[in-house]
Amino acid sequence: MAVATGEALYPALFEPKVDKYTPAPGNYSIDLKVDDEERDRLIASGIKPKQKDANVFVFKRKTLTAKGNQLPAPTVVDENKHGWDSTVMIGNGSQVKVAYSTYEHQATEQYGLGKSLDAVQVLNLVAYSGGGNALDEFEAVTKEDVPF
Repeated sequence: MAVATGEALYPALFEPKVDKYTPAPGNYSIDLKVDDEERDRLIASGIKPKQKDANVFVFKRKTLTAKGNQLPAPTVVDENKHGWDSTVMIGNGSQVKVAYSTYEHQATEQYGLGKSLDAVQVLNLVAYSGGGNALDEFEAVTKEDVPF
């Protein structure tokens, strides 16, 4: 098992992520934005970054084994290694450590070693603030606040 440290992006650690790129039953995942030194260390270990951003690495964990058995969510702990309250959503920008295992696959030469997400340690939480609704980005104003 290996560990990488960086900034969490799009963490899906408690509920499997299902979208147009990830069909049901989905998977658990986290994108990890790292500094240049960590990037170079990870690349030297045989894993490759996301194609669009050389400083972002994607870690995933399937929800089912090849035989169809259920896999549990990755372990998530706080900075003191105490279990994480899964009702506290982890937002983009949280500082985390990701524990992962690597493995060979058919496209290792092209895409680098596979990375299986084992656990996440949250070092500095940035609370998840919701999303999906562009209006959430604006501060609430009343009609009286809008000058016309």
